[in-house]
Amino acid sequence: MAALESLKRALRQKVNAATSSPTQPLSDAQYSAGFEILVRDSKSITYQKFIIPEPAEQLTPLFNSRIDISALEIGPGPESVLGYLPKCLRRKITKYTAFEPNALFAARLEEWLCSTGETESPLPWMQSPPAIHRSPFVVQDDTENGISPSAGDIGQEYDIVLFCHSMYGMNPKNRVIERALKRLVERPQGGMVLVFHRDGALRLDDLVCHRTASFPTGIVRVADTDEVLDCFAPFVAGFTMQNVDVNRAISVEWRRECRALGRREKAHPGHLLFSSPNIMVAFNQHAATLPELTTQVPLVNGERTTKNRQAQLQHPTSIIRPTEIHHIQRCVRWALRHGVGLTIIGGGHSGHCLCSNVVSVDMSAFNQVHILTAGEDGGQSGSDSSLGSGPWVIAGAGCRTGDIIRKTMAAGLTVPHGAHPSVGGGLWLQGGIGHLARLHGLACDAIVGAVVVSVKSSQILCVGYVPSQHWPAGAVRPENESDLLWAMKGAGTNFGIVVNVIFRSYTAPTYSIRKWVIPLGDSLKAQLKLSDFDKLVARKLPRNFSADAYLYADAGQLHLGVAMFESSMTRPTSATATHVPVDAILGPENSFEVVDGLGLFETEMYVSGIHGGHGGGKTSSFKRCLFFKCIREANVADRLVAAVETRPSPLCYLHLLQGGGAVGDVAADATAFGCRDWEFACVITGVWPREHNGTEVEETAMRWVYSVAENLLPFSVGVYCADLGPDPRDAAFAAKAFGPNRPRLARLKHTLDPHNVLAYASPLPKTPPEHKLEQVRQRPWLPEEHFLNVVYGAVDVSVLVITGLRDEAPVAALSHLVPDSKVLEIRVQAPEQTRRIRQGYDGGDGDADDNKDSNHGGSDRTPLDHRPSLVFDNDTTGSDAAEEFAERYLLPLFHEDLQRLSNMVRSVPDFPRPGVEFRHLLGISEQPGGLALCTRLLQNHFTGDWAKVHAVVTCEAGGFVYASALALRVDVPKLVLIREAGKLPPPTVSVLKPSSYISSPAPKDSEEKRIEIGRDVIPRGASVVVVDDVLSTGETLCAVLHLLDEAGVALEDVSVMALAEFPVHRGRELLLQRGFGRVKIQSLLVFGGE
Repeated sequence: MAALESLKRALRQKVNAATSSPTQPLSDAQYSAGFEILVRDSKSITYQKFIIPEPAEQLTPLFNSRIDISALEIGPGPESVLGYLPKCLRRKITKYTAFEPNALFAARLEEWLCSTGETESPLPWMQSPPAIHRSPFVVQDDTENGISPSAGDIGQEYDIVLFCHSMYGMNPKNRVIERALKRLVERPQGGMVLVFHRDGALRLDDLVCHRTASFPTGIVRVADTDEVLDCFAPFVAGFTMQNVDVNRAISVEWRRECRALGRREKAHPGHLLFSSPNIMVAFNQHAATLPELTTQVPLVNGERTTKNRQAQLQHPTSIIRPTEIHHIQRCVRWALRHGVGLTIIGGGHSGHCLCSNVVSVDMSAFNQVHILTAGEDGGQSGSDSSLGSGPWVIAGAGCRTGDIIRKTMAAGLTVPHGAHPSVGGGLWLQGGIGHLARLHGLACDAIVGAVVVSVKSSQILCVGYVPSQHWPAGAVRPENESDLLWAMKGAGTNFGIVVNVIFRSYTAPTYSIRKWVIPLGDSLKAQLKLSDFDKLVARKLPRNFSADAYLYADAGQLHLGVAMFESSMTRPTSATATHVPVDAILGPENSFEVVDGLGLFETEMYVSGIHGGHGGGKTSSFKRCLFFKCIREANVADRLVAAVETRPSPLCYLHLLQGGGAVGDVAADATAFGCRDWEFACVITGVWPREHNGTEVEETAMRWVYSVAENLLPFSVGVYCADLGPDPRDAAFAAKAFGPNRPRLARLKHTLDPHNVLAYASPLPKTPPEHKLEQVRQRPWLPEEHFLNVVYGAVDVSVLVITGLRDEAPVAALSHLVPDSKVLEIRVQAPEQTRRIRQGYDGGDGDADDNKDSNHGGSDRTPLDHRPSLVFDNDTTGSDAAEEFAERYLLPLFHEDLQRLSNMVRSVPDFPRPGVEFRHLLGISEQPGGLALCTRLLQNHFTGDWAKVHAVVTCEAGGFVYASALALRVDVPKLVLIREAGKLPPPTVSVLKPSSYISSPAPKDSEEKRIEIGRDVIPRGASVVVVDDVLSTGETLCAVLHLLDEAGVALEDVSVMALAEFPVHRGRELLLQRGFGRVKIQSLLVFGGE
């Protein structure tokens, strides 16, 4: 779909081509109408996922450091985004000022912010009324432009300045932001300016941001009617025509253009969809300090060329080109001093080597390659005798892979490397998958040492084996050297600026390459051929062989391209026997050639073998890479084939690189590269002609890559981190990028880059809570504090889903903290085999019948000592099961009948004693239709099977009313009554029941009574449902369950249905403590208070 920026250009081009008639700015009413269309649908997604959470994340440290906050908002529109921040942040805003030139918006904003008798202001802690200026925020001082703000605002400073709804019409934008920066307070920590922008790239010249984030998946949905488009198109274009007739004619053209560029989807009939990516840029008081750095270090002359298309779209504030290590140190010290980040350019293949409004450090000057033979080390290297005696290859971070191979080949050596000669240090530090991987491992596995500039202290660190000749002056060994070397081997772009890398070398081989291009028939034949390639060819090859496959389409027909690489110490004159009947499986080969290490790069099939070749700068591409243990399994093979069949561009393809061998010899936790148990790396590659850069063709290809990757992710065993960046679409893939090493990497990131200088590198998880058990011992209320922090942070939502809770029995432990809310625990479970597949294990690399016993359909989890509210069996793919689960169990919780029932419960203050607000639950039966409504809801909300229930059990007196009606309604065989001792004829079974002080006229009445049930009235093995009107302290229910246990009823056969629950009395917690946690308990209504 076209982006709004593309639509704006197209609309303006229509005007320029059709008429020279003058234009006029939009009126307040016209702008307001267009704005409402823009945010009507996007607000629910873009606001909730980006515009609201991003300020909360960026501003929380600032808010936590202040007692009160003053805010200035520029162009807030009819509502302020600050009013949607978590309550714990909003309560600190005591002063609010806004510049809103749209008079309609200003009036609505003022009304929205001012509380009335019926509604509370979203900023209720303001010490004075909001100051809303119906004028633009201008570059010069207000008084210089004839603007007369209130006397209290002249010269005022603010803790935060917020541009929420783009910088529409504000030019020059860098000057506007500089003006806003001058309005920040001058406290030691200063303040912050936050800018949200959706109108294309935000180029701000010499301003350096503190942090930036993006939301590339924003979408605007516009009704496809003439009336709506006649409001929307002028808003996007930014003007209308002065002449009425011309304006009418242009409106017709604009409608056509909107319909031509907007995308239509079956899910949104009658609407046009446009892409609306958003960015957030945060500035602190140091935004204008770039000259401090540029006067001390060299800059790149001209523009720095990068290979990555996404990097080419970025506009860095400046690109520094250090030529000495002390230049790098100055960059780090400057970044630490001013609280800003840096990006690093090596080979220029990374999508995040450049970032808009961030300073980039170009390492191209550090491009030397040195070879150190045995005995040349001067001795002060800190060498490990287990490393051997060399030779070693010392490569600067500015080297390209081709440079290293060229230099090492001259010495008869090589190092493991990738498949492209122009990739740089980011590849070696984050993996490096090439044709020697099966024989010698990944490129990062050959790293034995590194010289690094710390982004914590700016010190020069020598890590691992560093020959004395290459030990920089002033360098030291870090205290956590082993951790840093471990991290360098797989996630090295995150922990410091690498200057040199020391590799273990190997004897350079000669390569023989055989290629096949196999036309495929339908998708079934394609799956079968892919299965043959995996099972009969790739898995049978010795380690000095590797076989790549390309799945692509040419001239409308599916093809499988195969390239088999053999590395040998001798120069073969023909194909070496592999003991694998390859020709019988794949057919006669199309070509055979013998090359050296440099020639190897040109033999890749994507360079010249498919689609006429993707080399030579004719195309642009976007890719993501996932790891698979097996590609012949039906659920993987059919998705691979379907991906190519649904390609948006004829040039898109899948590249399957063979792994295994030495890659898997390294333990998953031995290096940061934790994805080891894979046989194929699937590179999903979206390709389009370069002349279509910046068009819908590019955007569609990128969406295809993400869609295919998301579809394959559940069946993968990992994700290649080298491609990933801060794009939020990468978050799900980053979660699977480092195998079991994520917690350790998170801790190291916090230790080695505490100020997040390298914030835009491959994403790592946030630091997990440290020493949680010790914290809980010292602060027993810590789990409750964490829970409440999450709840208060989502105060404006109706439904809050919290994942990853490790609290035991969370409903029992935490529901009293939110006594007005219903708390549910949903346990998600899946069979053992399903979970292993999703986690990246399939029980081995043999055939399915070789591990037939592994799919036992069970779970190895420790049984819980409590029963969750609901259990979701997550054993199928897709969303159907989840939707069915939600419709069956969750959506009924929002039915209006529950509110009707709640409204029938009358509150009686100070009864039965002062301080108690009594809820007259029995009064429901006195309301017209109340008893029928209550029993119907009890029947429908029961999560068990009424057909399997043998008896409804109830204890006098309140439960009798509803249990009797319910038993009749559901037609259970028995209604069993529990009464006070002496009211039932013998034989009976009885237990003690403490009196509830809640319902007693005197507080804490400790009188105990006995309750009883008829002996043998419930047969053994019978399933029973206990029905009661109230669950409060839990004493009565504990006694009932104890009685049923004494009567021979197994507790796993007991469920409880309560009409109303009062969580503040912590009844569920008492039940858990007394051993009744495994009993299923449900309640229709929840009430706070007594």
